[in-house]
Amino acid sequence: MAAALHGDRPARWLREPPPCQGSPGTAAPPRRRERLLPGAPPPARESLSRGTWGSGSHVVSLWPWGWSALHPVLVRLAWLLTGLCSPTLWGPLEAVPALQSLQCLVSRHAPYASVWQGSALHRREEQRRRKARREALAAEILDKHPLQNRWALWFFKNDKSKTWQANLRLVTKFSTVEDFWALYSHIQLASKLTSGCDYSLFKDGIEPMWEDNRNKRGGRWLITLAKQQRHTELDRFWLETLLCLIGETFGPYSEDVCGAVINIRAKGDKIAVWTREAENRDGVTHIGRVYKERLGLSHKVVIGYQAHADTATKSGSLTKNKFVV
Repeated sequence: MAAALHGDRPARWLREPPPCQGSPGTAAPPRRRERLLPGAPPPARESLSRGTWGSGSHVVSLWPWGWSALHPVLVRLAWLLTGLCSPTLWGPLEAVPALQSLQCLVSRHAPYASVWQGSALHRREEQRRRKARREALAAEILDKHPLQNRWALWFFKNDKSKTWQANLRLVTKFSTVEDFWALYSHIQLASKLTSGCDYSLFKDGIEPMWEDNRNKRGGRWLITLAKQQRHTELDRFWLETLLCLIGETFGPYSEDVCGAVINIRAKGDKIAVWTREAENRDGVTHIGRVYKERLGLSHKVVIGYQAHADTATKSGSLTKNKFVV
């Protein structure tokens, strides 16, 4: 049994500590406590008081500091396996030859603990960044000036190989004054669009088409511009129309406004303000008068209101005006 445990060591090493590794004449280390091998006779009571167990070839060396030294080792081992400890915490225990093999065994799991620690730190850092982004976004929203309604900008490009719905695309949505100006300053001016293109600004949830439930019973105030007005008046008229919409310029009848459309055409450009109820005479005429005033049109200029039901069944040039201002 002794040979199997200690290899080629001399038999006297089974009960005596190995010689010191220092220079000749160095004093031997203090006698270590000893424990019994399997099959050894029980130790005498007096031998336990002297710190040794058993005798003869059945005695081997125990921990130099006794069993009390094993408790901190197990604690550190538990910390290491749960990712709360690193190999550097072994400290002075590395100098204990009896613990080196145990430390080497546990150190094999150190990379896994390091990975666990790294992933935990990464999660905490990511949570901190998300919280900072949410706080920054909330502060940014509080600093902006909200609009009464959320608006959506649409773009239409006439591609004859596609359906009308396929040519209509949603650009973006906004709900603050700052976001509106950021959008307007980054899109192409209406006067720079090619013939057959449209811009549409509608309240969120309303699509720029007659078939929408909030549009089909309504109509539009229509302004037609000559070709030469594209480079002089078109952009100003369109911007003023957008400001009338998002600024709720029409007072108590602003709720009746659905949106506005600008059509770029070779024969002449058009701007229209859409409302949801064509039979609401008071609301429709109030919107028309305010709109005409905001555009700065002279009293001699007459603009008309057309119902979508009439426009859908007749061409634009033949549609009869329901109201005029």
